[in-house]
Amino acid sequence: MKLSLARASLVSLVALVTLGAFVACADTEEPAAPGPSGDDGAAIPPVDGGPLADATADADAEAAAPRECSDQNFCHTAVPAGTPSLRGVWGDGAGTVWAISEEGAVLRWETSASGGAWKVHASGLGPLRAIWGSGPTEIWVAGDKGIYRGTGASAAALTFTGTPNPGGAPLKVVSLFGLSPTDIWAVGSTPTDPPVAKVLHYTGGSTEAGTTWAVDAVTSRKLAFTHVWGSAASGVWVAGYRPVPGDEFVDESLVFRKLPAATTFAEVVLPRDPNEDPVFGRLSKVGGVSFATDSAMFIVGRTPSNMQATWRGTSTNGGQTFTFTYLRGGYEEPHIHSVSGVAPNDVWAVGDYGRVRHWDGAEWKQAAVTVTKVPLTAPIYGVWTRGPSELWAVGDGVALHRKP
Repeated sequence: MKLSLARASLVSLVALVTLGAFVACADTEEPAAPGPSGDDGAAIPPVDGGPLADATADADAEAAAPRECSDQNFCHTAVPAGTPSLRGVWGDGAGTVWAISEEGAVLRWETSASGGAWKVHASGLGPLRAIWGSGPTEIWVAGDKGIYRGTGASAAALTFTGTPNPGGAPLKVVSLFGLSPTDIWAVGSTPTDPPVAKVLHYTGGSTEAGTTWAVDAVTSRKLAFTHVWGSAASGVWVAGYRPVPGDEFVDESLVFRKLPAATTFAEVVLPRDPNEDPVFGRLSKVGGVSFATDSAMFIVGRTPSNMQATWRGTSTNGGQTFTFTYLRGGYEEPHIHSVSGVAPNDVWAVGDYGRVRHWDGAEWKQAAVTVTKVPLTAPIYGVWTRGPSELWAVGDGVALHRKP
């Protein structure tokens, strides 16, 4: 009996000691692990929030104050609602810029003390594809419903009136160009099956029905004309495509030119890619064309093998004759839709996937146009520049203004 009592007392004592130790451990804080220290042994204070907080702060700052201009000063301007598909742009050099949309609207940009903004100047003109102006108060636009002439006492007062097509037949116009208010050219085709392509010329005549356009004889070449361009010294140039004779599955583009003193167009033969088969090394589709000066011109297009290339023309006699150099591009390069330049080493080209490229006299270089961490991928269809002081590029929901 005494032995059993002693054992019970011993068990109670062990339990009491164990409970006290547990309580003591529970009330005691575990010492913190030592933090990092500098070369002198002093502790380095922690950074509040760590990398995750830094990233969040950057995102919050970007959301609070979004950039308007890229690293190369391409500033994004707001496109009015309902007109997202911009297809062309032209400026008068005096502060007013015009743009056209596939939704049938004409937009006007006027600079102001606050910077400026786009306004819908006219609408309901049908899908528009081309624009050109002879001055601040005479603007021509064209598209699926024909050609419209905008006139008025000031840019803000311009009204657009449709001009009758030769023969009264509807004409879908895709390109416009003029040398003066009384020397304007347009190319397009009828919406018939098959379509009938036409090259039109306006010389200033008009009737009670409106502006009078004449069909030029180069129309008889039976091409699907896509572009018209030129310069005062070199004359007027047109381009169009057709199936290669003997191979209806391959297209070729031909270029014709009318000198200022000439009465007819003559074909201009462009060099072919020496690395391709003769059939597949020719110009197939024209993307963009521009005269940088009377003696320097650029044609950017693709070969039948889908190689993007540049045909650069230079003249040593003031634009009377040209020598063309073929510059090979790449198969994977996005399509170019428009070209505009003011010097042999200052030419801009725009195209699919947000491409804005600059020719510096030696090569094409991509410009930095994005203002976010996400690249610009919208197609760009039109570009206009009057030199280092101003450039505009427009496309799907995009209107970029490059400032010096």
